Amino acid sequence: MTIPHMHALPKPTHPARSGLPWTSDDYTTLVRLVREGRDLGEICAELERGESAVLDRTRRMLPLEERGGPRDHSIARLRMHLEKDPDYDWSTQMCAKPPPPVYVPPIIKGIGGLADDDVVAVACLLADRPYAAPTSLHRRVFREVRTRGLRRTLEAQWIQGAQENLERVIDTDYDCYYGHPDYPPAYERDWPASYATPEPDYPW
Repeated sequence: MTIPHMHALPKPTHPARSGLPWTSDDYTTLVRLVREGRDLGEICAELERGESAVLDRTRRMLPLEERGGPRDHSIARLRMHLEKDPDYDWSTQMCAKPPPPVYVPPIIKGIGGLADDDVVAVACLLADRPYAAPTSLHRRVFREVRTRGLRRTLEAQWIQGAQENLERVIDTDYDCYYGHPDYPPAYERDWPASYATPEPDYPW
């Protein structure tokens, strides 16, 4: 069925050599036309190429640090280099590849962003003082310990810390205790008067 008032759209026309591989003669002609000061339309007509193809090739002939500029400025930039340096080596510039992008690792916050040693240190503190932090923090820290496989490291460090604390307590020579007639101990009696804590003045 044909509708009288509707007509088929004309097929888009492409340059004769659009999509074909570029040859050395094409590049030589392109450089010559740029040197002569031809504009984009004249270059496309001479090469029988599309505007996008010509602009992409001229941009690839620029140094790496200039390829990030506007694409429609690439012909003018290339002409500037050709006029400034008659021996401008555009073929070498085309072979130059940009450096790989620098990988920036994501910033992990919270317990997941701690190093293994820090996770073990926090876990040891929570094991020694279980009521010093909320239960939710305990769950997150020890879940991280299990996920990273740090259980053995945590056990060894916690046992070492417990042994050091025990040795410190055993080796301490307590002169007397609070309420003993000789209280305070001798080392506290020898403190300067400025270190002494004044007795509170209770109202009763």
